[in-house]
Amino acid sequence: MKPVNFSSMLSALLFASALAAPIKDNTIQGKITDWPAGKTGEIRLVPRVNMFGAGAVVATAAVDEKGQFNLSLPDAAVLEKVLPASAEKWNVVTACHAWDGVKWCTNELALAPAARLNLFDIQAFVGSEQLRNVKLASAPYADAAAGLTRTYLAFAPAAVKVTGTFTSSNKSNALSADWNADLSAGWSWLTETYGVQDAATGVWPVKVTAGDLPTPLNYTLSLLRTKLDFEFQRVQSGSRVGGLITAITPGGAAERAGFKVDDIIVALDGRDVSRNSSSLLLENLSRPPGTTVQVTVKRGDQTLTLPLTGAGAPVNEEH
Repeated sequence: MKPVNFSSMLSALLFASALAAPIKDNTIQGKITDWPAGKTGEIRLVPRVNMFGAGAVVATAAVDEKGQFNLSLPDAAVLEKVLPASAEKWNVVTACHAWDGVKWCTNELALAPAARLNLFDIQAFVGSEQLRNVKLASAPYADAAAGLTRTYLAFAPAAVKVTGTFTSSNKSNALSADWNADLSAGWSWLTETYGVQDAATGVWPVKVTAGDLPTPLNYTLSLLRTKLDFEFQRVQSGSRVGGLITAITPGGAAERAGFKVDDIIVALDGRDVSRNSSSLLLENLSRPPGTTVQVTVKRGDQTLTLPLTGAGAPVNEEH
């Protein structure tokens, strides 16, 4: 789940102050629109990285060849060990910009009344290979844009109101997130919506609310495409940790440099980036056109360093 990254939550959509309706029948179902064609797999429900209980799998569901799934959400008894103690303050950890890794920033929000609350991610797997988190959003994880909406799963045993504001120093998506979410007891969707970016500061305003979901929304995986003519996604499975190259454009810069599908990016200019989030890795690959970055990859038992020239700005980022 990869690191908690609330650093791209955005602003514009307002919801009524009434409590959000819980998720019907504690079940979510749908189709992952960019699921790998013809592959079957599994989704796993886990607390978000760096949140309480991170890494614990609390529910699973099969994904068919068309990307369709039906996930039953667990009740409070099953979640007991992954819910923090009741408190009036809630710390949300976000990923902030760092060149040689992830810098974590802790942001404090208010809970009224004191409550137990946690956020959850849906991880996608094909066999033992972890793909990306599954997100319910109005668009794939592309660059920030006014009106872009994304959602997060939240669970609280009792109704609670979450309020507060925090800012993020993430270099590519600085934001100011304003929380005003009334959650009912049980499972709910939190919705983040981008407003209009401040032209002077570059900061995106974000509203985080709870309520009926806007439409249309789709379940998607977030593959990343750079202007280096290749695609990659973050993997962490055994010794396979880093940016897994999943596709290369024939004749493009990556092919000319000698990259191959299934190479795993582990370092840039000698700096270890294997633990970087996908957004940070993409940002670090993005250089002025014509400049060269030395990219170290794992290829089976080999470690190779390849000079890659022609990096441009990111087309797609994970948030």
